[in-house]
Amino acid sequence: MKGFSLAMSQIIFFVATLIAVGIAVSAISVALKGLSFAMNQKTELSAAQISTIIKIVDGDANADENLLWFYVENLGSTTLEVNKFDIFVNGKYVGACNSADVNCSDKSGDYLLTPNELMEVNVRMPLSSGSYRIRAVTQYGTYADYEVVVG
Repeated sequence: MKGFSLAMSQIIFFVATLIAVGIAVSAISVALKGLSFAMNQKTELSAAQISTIIKIVDGDANADENLLWFYVENLGSTTLEVNKFDIFVNGKYVGACNSADVNCSDKSGDYLLTPNELMEVNVRMPLSSGSYRIRAVTQYGTYADYEVVVG
């Protein structure tokens, strides 16, 4: 009987080890799938960032109307969402496109800035004499700067 109980305890330990290994493999598999998904997302984002190039091609201001305006051109190969642009003036966040103080319109009117398309941006804010540094930032973090001098 002593040999039988020793054999049974070894079988129980063997089965428990198999169960533990199965659980560990399942957990590692789930973690690897999550890591793979994250790596694919990062690769897609990096590809979009690399192919995103914008330039502010012209701009001016009217202090009497508290209006700062400029044109953003999409020089890259990625289509950009107009409403996902963020606008900064002198390093301060003014707002996203088509928010309270920022009005943005692309030439086609579909709120997508396709390659080689221009977007007009109008910013309402108090203006006085001096220079204003404008920054437009895309949804991928790519940005362009421009300086406007008021009277």
